[in-house]
Amino acid sequence: MGTPPFRDWHADHPDLPVLPFGPAAEAGEVVINGIDGANALKTLGSLGAELDGKVLLDYAIPYVYDPGHAHPWQMP
Repeated sequence: MGTPPFRDWHADHPDLPVLPFGPAAEAGEVVINGIDGANALKTLGSLGAELDGKVLLDYAIPYVYDPGHAHPWQMP
């Protein structure tokens, strides 16, 4: 689609840090959740204090990477 691999994009933007979930949440005032539903609960639930006092935006789009795969949050 014309999008360069992440390593190339990041090499062109060395001033933008890439952080794990916890430090990224701790560093920001607003946290945007774009993780699929099944993994969001586990990931966000593990953060705890890193989310204290933060605004959490969850755009809740159920990604379907493989149309033949049933995700845990999909209705039967």
